[in-house]
Amino acid sequence: MKSILISVAPNCARKQQVDIPTLPISPEELALEARRCLDAGVALFHLHIRNEDGSHSLDPERYRRAIQAIRLEVGMELILQISTETCDIFAPEDIRYLV
Repeated sequence: MKSILISVAPNCARKQQVDIPTLPISPEELALEARRCLDAGVALFHLHIRNEDGSHSLDPERYRRAIQAIRLEVGMELILQISTETCDIFAPEDIRYLV
């Protein structure tokens, strides 16, 4: 029998809660969604974070806060993958800074 790893990307860089009211954006919302995903059998959780205005962000500190909230909720049970999507906003040096 082959092993399967299920991954999920519960939000994206462009959609807003006005588009999808249940879209998890805040660290707390992402943490609760991570719990739901883990309980459903997900192994990898890919996340995007946002600025205060809801726009896509590559801010390392915002990622730290989101990851901390997720880890408090699910511990080390999920593989977390941060997004390095540029959305035609960021340059390669922004991605390197994030990583």
